[in-house]
Amino acid sequence: MLKEYFIDNECFENTIEHLEKDWKDSKNKVFLFRSGVNGESAKQFYSDFASKFGRFCNYAEDAKEGNRNCQRTGEVWMEIRNDNSIKDAYRHSTNAQPLHTDGSYIPGFPTSLLVCQSNVEKGGETIFVEPKQILADIKDYSDSMYNFVLNVELLHQRSGDSRCDKIFKLQDDLIKVNYNYYCVTNDLPDSIKQLNEYFLNYLVEVEQLKRTNVDVVSVKLLPGDAVIWKDDEVLHGRHSFVAQSDSERFIWKCGFEVDFE
Repeated sequence: MLKEYFIDNECFENTIEHLEKDWKDSKNKVFLFRSGVNGESAKQFYSDFASKFGRFCNYAEDAKEGNRNCQRTGEVWMEIRNDNSIKDAYRHSTNAQPLHTDGSYIPGFPTSLLVCQSNVEKGGETIFVEPKQILADIKDYSDSMYNFVLNVELLHQRSGDSRCDKIFKLQDDLIKVNYNYYCVTNDLPDSIKQLNEYFLNYLVEVEQLKRTNVDVVSVKLLPGDAVIWKDDEVLHGRHSFVAQSDSERFIWKCGFEVDFE
């Protein structure tokens, strides 16, 4: 599922050539870049690199701007950094983040690019799980949850966007996924609300490595690293971490669309 590359300014084209081939292989979902550049320079480095094989999207949000319905800034990059002054936002907390997709509420969302400026020594790993393993495990775990994730369409809403879709669906011989518990509308029948809660609890167990039949791919981003993934083909989240000061873990994030397909 994971492909890893080392890049520098001398080998952009060579890396992109390998990346294009790997991207078109359906077995590959997550693409990790190690660069060795200084963390302060990483955002510009990957802006230059990624612009050669895709385009950036203006999906940035700012948790300090109003409520969840009006946080879109129109910018490209947004901050994923721990900040004790910003409450009720996973991107600014040190908590573990449940598995989700970034495009749950944005129709046609391509994928996300994360660039690491700094990181804590322990914890804070970005994690990835393949939908087929989740589905196989749920099938043995709960008939009602299995039916829920395959057949119920959920409305996701945030920042003025909305998207209604099933959590898992088969498309072109791939299992597509679309889900973020915290963006699902509250206007649900009680029976669906309960199943949605059960599914969140299940995903928390996966993040905590309690579901032994599900492989969790853990990526520790170091300063100068970046990762991109196929957002609708993999669930991702984050392990918790301890920070001594604000911005100790600082990741830049943007929406990005590759031109390989």
